[in-house]
Amino acid sequence: MIKILKINFGFLFFIIFILLTCFNILQITTKPLNIYATSDCFNSIVFGTQNNEPEQIKVITNKANVYAEADINSSVLYEAQYGEIFLVQVIENNFYKISFDDNIGYILIAYVLDINIKSPKIYLDTNAIVTHESKVYSLEGYAEVSDIVLFKETRVKVLNGYDIDKQYCKISFLHNDEVVTYYISTSNITSDGVSTRTIISITLMIVCVFIFLILYSFFRGKKTTIREK
Repeated sequence: MIKILKINFGFLFFIIFILLTCFNILQITTKPLNIYATSDCFNSIVFGTQNNEPEQIKVITNKANVYAEADINSSVLYEAQYGEIFLVQVIENNFYKISFDDNIGYILIAYVLDINIKSPKIYLDTNAIVTHESKVYSLEGYAEVSDIVLFKETRVKVLNGYDIDKQYCKISFLHNDEVVTYYISTSNITSDGVSTRTIISITLMIVCVFIFLILYSFFRGKKTTIREK
């Protein structure tokens, strides 16, 4: 009986290890958008605007919080997206005081750039590839975007996980030196990682095998005990 327990505990630790591995794979395949600049002077360009108060600024990171005060510990009023433009009122420390939707807020200077300054060249941390020439669709109403076509072997970033059961998949990709976000037919892309459904299927298979081995070990041990009696 002790041997059976040792075997079961061994399989239990093995299952936990597999589940953690699957979880890590899922995290990798669904990680958020990552944009980074290749220009060595990126910091000097961004922080160089600190002494010059621009009239308008543009968000150059995937997301940027707009705070109630010029302090990152203050409440977040709004989560700005890449490419959004705001009017600047004044500079306070490392923040721009901006206006948006009849509100006033503060955004870190490091996350924005004067719209009159050309952004440094950026690359997108992709995790999928287009398998067929495909149209893209807007985020509202899945309306077809007529002026954008993704060609075969175009690298894209899957944003909300890759699920082949869904008709559309939300992606980001480079277009005219900017990162844009649309939907694409899921059947027209292939993820670099393991899909969510595959991970779930593998996990269920492992759990079933584990349960079978436990029951097999239990009944086998029970038969041995009966024979000994």
